[in-house]
Amino acid sequence: YPDWLSFSRSYAKVPYVLAVTKPEYKNLADIPKGKAIGSGLGTSVDAFFGAYIRNLPDGQSWQRIPYGDFELMVQRLKQGKIEGALIWAPVLYKLTGGNPENNGFYIRSTEPLQSIESQLAIAIRAKDASLRSMLDRAVATVVDNGTVARLLKAQNIMGSPGEAGNIQPSARKVPPWGCVLAGVVLLAVLLLPRRLRRRS
Repeated sequence: YPDWLSFSRSYAKVPYVLAVTKPEYKNLADIPKGKAIGSGLGTSVDAFFGAYIRNLPDGQSWQRIPYGDFELMVQRLKQGKIEGALIWAPVLYKLTGGNPENNGFYIRSTEPLQSIESQLAIAIRAKDASLRSMLDRAVATVVDNGTVARLLKAQNIMGSPGEAGNIQPSARKVPPWGCVLAGVVLLAVLLLPRRLRRRS
């Protein structure tokens, strides 16, 4: 990130997941080698997936299909043109009306890939040290008093509250577009439409 950009402490961690349409697949390793796997172009999980399969022996890898359009990737998964999709959990929930399983999609682990999360924070100018200090205290309050955990659960958003201390999001855990969203995601969580809430 440029020197002029800084971040508040992380208020939430949201994972990338594997979406499949066959319930017998419990993780990425269960999908037979040679099958096509979609991944979001330019995302952290795509970078890790690409690096992982490049180190596999010939004939022992999956076919990586990168998608710049997540909606198209989910459509291709439903059509059976790809066997799995590596996608950011909130995107999958949004594209399935808040209930992936009700739409025929199952959320699975990305193993053998390591768990990959985006740490969400508020982007500010590095010179605004006093503003960052106030934001850090405010974020610490809503994390420590359980507000973030309650919001994640109420809005059916996979993830967990930020950890204690001032956490700078790492480049490898925040998608390239994460900086653009960082300052508004907290408000998005608060204002998310009812259709994304967990069906009772």
